[in-house]
Amino acid sequence: MVASSSNWAKLQLQLHASRPANPAPRKRPADTPHDPARKQPKPSLAAAAPSIGDAPVRLDEKLLTARLALDCEMVGVGFAKKNALARVVVVNFDEVVVYSCFVKPAQRITDFRTHVSGVRPEHMAHALPLKQVIAEVGRICRQRTLIGHGLSNDLKVLSLQHPRQLIRDTAAYEPLKKLVGEHLRSQRLKTLAWEELGWAIQTGEHNPCEDAVAALRLYKRHMHAWERAPLPQRAPPLHSGKGYSGGAKKKGTGRGSGRPQHPR
Repeated sequence: MVASSSNWAKLQLQLHASRPANPAPRKRPADTPHDPARKQPKPSLAAAAPSIGDAPVRLDEKLLTARLALDCEMVGVGFAKKNALARVVVVNFDEVVVYSCFVKPAQRITDFRTHVSGVRPEHMAHALPLKQVIAEVGRICRQRTLIGHGLSNDLKVLSLQHPRQLIRDTAAYEPLKKLVGEHLRSQRLKTLAWEELGWAIQTGEHNPCEDAVAALRLYKRHMHAWERAPLPQRAPPLHSGKGYSGGAKKKGTGRGSGRPQHPR
């Protein structure tokens, strides 16, 4: 028993010697608050989307792909401050900006809506005429799949029509809608980008390039199921006014009518 007590005493001395002279105090649970609802801030899409300045980006035919994303910003014109096109951006399937410009409306701008549109009076100094933009965007989009959010609004201010089978609208796609009562309602692009992609967009003035890329990435996320869906599920009402029609009329209206066979 004496030997055992002696060994135990030596061990205690060794353990005491190995301890630091001034050990840091251990934090109690109360010292380190933990909120399970707290999450790391999600990255902004601005870091991932291609950046564009105010200068026009003229079309490079080599950059066109079979699927393009489109977004427009609008201002108010006339006494009633009706919607009018003031900026348009087209992005290809690889998220490269293939066309971007400010647009000078045919009527006098009475509300720039800068807090949303990002359009300012000085942008009109190098804005392109509306007719020129309509012709150029119409040529770009001809017989190509258009991706966007609320595309019927964009096509309306562009005075363009586009075949239903070549429309992929994230505002009209049923799996991206929200059930409100007994009805499915379209969600805002800002909400979908946050919930589906984890990206914060439209935190201030809208960036049409950001919005186009957000819609494009939503489409890519659901692309395989979307392309197998019946046509009505992915076809919003089209602009019915006079204007360019984006493709030849087809008799077929089934899910395979006019579907592009291109990989992108």
